[in-house]
Amino acid sequence: TPAEVQAKQLEPLKKDFEAKTARSLKIQYGDKSATIEPETLKKWLGATRDEASGQWAIKLDPKALDAHLQQWSKDFNIAPGITQISYYDDVEVSRKSGASGRALNPTAIYDQLNKWYAEPTDEPVVLASTAIAPRIVATRTYSQPSAQLQGKLNDWLASRRGGKYQIAIRELGGLGREASHNVSERTVMASTYKTFLAYVAYKQAENGALDLNMQLYNGKNVEQCIEVMIVQSENECAKKLGWHIGWDKADQMIAAAGFEGVFMNNYDANKNVSGDKLVNAKEQAKFLAQLSAGSLINQGNTDRLLSYMKRQVYREGIPAGSRGAVVADKVGFLDSFLHDVGIVYGPKSTYALVIMSDGSSWSNIRDLSRAIYDIMNE
Repeated sequence: TPAEVQAKQLEPLKKDFEAKTARSLKIQYGDKSATIEPETLKKWLGATRDEASGQWAIKLDPKALDAHLQQWSKDFNIAPGITQISYYDDVEVSRKSGASGRALNPTAIYDQLNKWYAEPTDEPVVLASTAIAPRIVATRTYSQPSAQLQGKLNDWLASRRGGKYQIAIRELGGLGREASHNVSERTVMASTYKTFLAYVAYKQAENGALDLNMQLYNGKNVEQCIEVMIVQSENECAKKLGWHIGWDKADQMIAAAGFEGVFMNNYDANKNVSGDKLVNAKEQAKFLAQLSAGSLINQGNTDRLLSYMKRQVYREGIPAGSRGAVVADKVGFLDSFLHDVGIVYGPKSTYALVIMSDGSSWSNIRDLSRAIYDIMNE
């Protein structure tokens, strides 16, 4: 069997190899320079065979070059400086610019060395590099407590890609800080309507128009249905309760309590769904604030509703971002809509947080909740 590769086939490769490594390589970077001797240059090359044509060629081996590039980076790279910016109420008032840095560009250097190997010269190869922007350090001061909170919310929103948000933050006591985004635009309530429905049921009971012990659905009385529709977000109990009270009546009671634009009766004359239940973030935050203050329903019913919200089972949003604080919240998810509205009982601040989103995720809601928690409790 004849050898797959004949010695005579390698003669051109040998000559090419010797030609590529006959002289030293000079490199330059800024005011620094170095010389690479032929013995090292030989180690950067390898013989490769084109499978289609069967032809052999001498080529630069990126893996063999990698260790030298890492060392050159240590020797030649220039660290960026620091740009210091001062903000007052999120308006820039001063800036001290730092110098840009520079870093070697391995991909471009690989191309440069390939060209040099093709035609070795005594001219130095000026190593390719890319600029590195200076690191920014910002100092922020605020004339009003709410300005800092609004700035934090604006920064978070600016860093997001995708998703649409309606957000309201309202401190319950303390400094009374507030911040918001797009709070007046109505959106689909999803299951957050169940806290409003619970309020209506308790108010009806307090007025003598509803018996909380009345059997309502699947062996559960009204009180038990309120519990499961909040804790487990159970739908059928909520629907039965809404129909028993009357969706029109529920909307009227909510409007009479001072909440604007809350729409829960999304049924036509034949009791078929027609459209969506709607609300905005502003009214959600107002509801939570009044619930926390005990001004919506009596204290016993307030405590019950809040206890159900503290036990609701979907904890991936506001509770997950609130660093172990007690959270009384209600989630809603329907199609692309994902909401979490609740009261956070932090060590230094208690506040209502409403995050209503379209096309977002639990991780985004968690991250925003953590950012707000940190600034409210710093």
